[in-house]
Amino acid sequence: MKSTNAPLTYHELTPRWLTKLLRDQKLIDGLTSVREILSQEIGEMKGVNSEVALLNIGYEDGEGPTQIIAKSTPAMPLPVATFQRWYEREINFYNEFSHSIDSKSEMGIPKCLYNNFKHLPEGDGHLILLEAQSAYNQGNQLDGYQAGEAAVIVRALASFHSIFWGSELLHGLDWLPQTTVGLHNAQPVQNAFSQAWEMLQRKSDIPIHLTPLIDRAVETYPDLLKRICSDHSTLIHGDFRPDNLFLDRFTSEVTAIDWQFVSIASGVYDLAYFLTLSLSPNEYKANHQSLIDTYRVSLEKHGIPVMSAHEMADLYVTSVFLSFAVFAIGSAGGPTGRMSAVHGQALEQLMNAMVDSPVVPSCF
Repeated sequence: MKSTNAPLTYHELTPRWLTKLLRDQKLIDGLTSVREILSQEIGEMKGVNSEVALLNIGYEDGEGPTQIIAKSTPAMPLPVATFQRWYEREINFYNEFSHSIDSKSEMGIPKCLYNNFKHLPEGDGHLILLEAQSAYNQGNQLDGYQAGEAAVIVRALASFHSIFWGSELLHGLDWLPQTTVGLHNAQPVQNAFSQAWEMLQRKSDIPIHLTPLIDRAVETYPDLLKRICSDHSTLIHGDFRPDNLFLDRFTSEVTAIDWQFVSIASGVYDLAYFLTLSLSPNEYKANHQSLIDTYRVSLEKHGIPVMSAHEMADLYVTSVFLSFAVFAIGSAGGPTGRMSAVHGQALEQLMNAMVDSPVVPSCF
């Protein structure tokens, strides 16, 4: 829904405007009206890329959704968000793909009630209103998942990937890049990775045998990006980790949020990103290979041709090094509070995965 006075931040929402939206969405009847909107910022779990608020809705003469999630551009947006078109990507994802995923995938996405996007002099502005999810079911990056829970999520992920596997339609969308950073941005992101890696070596204890491997990852970064685009491309989430997932332990329903990094790449990227960031070191060592096999078997059940174990291993370890680049660059940006802990733990988990890998990327 858009109008001449389409809001671009949740602060602009009025009871009258929201009443019309909810009636148009058939979420309230014609006799029910919104009486009040009380916003509550969601701080710890929101990350740094968007301002996120929980809208508590009060009604007159009826009932309707009592809570709605609002995502909008923060007061001080990161320049990289506009450069990488993160807000535009998420809005286009909901506009163009949500119906296909809802009807064909075992992985759910929140219903998008409204979105708006606008290029502004100070950076891209956007607002998304989503149906609220149960906070009880949201994952926590710092706690992770047990192997059994991870298996449920991996099967849902394979179901999602199977919908767009090898689809040429994806490549006709100018807003949807190949890889989360975009192949066309390989050089500037490689430079950022190089600088971040230098900073990380100065302030962290890096296992000595990993240093030359990560040096090589910096040198071959554009080739690593190309590798995960060469085969088995599909639509990927791009930031598939516990903070962005809801798992209902009773129904095994999986819902994914935060689609700002949606892109085209090998589905194995999402898989490697998820497993390395979701399992404790011991859980990872004991279970990651069986969970990789779960992904392969699940793809086969959805009609996707078998991928050789060798190719899977190469795509997987390549994705581990690319994921390390993501968190190294993010860490160099100086995240604070909880997100500082998330980045620190992620880098440790990814380095552990490098150590546990029996192979190195073929690009090396």
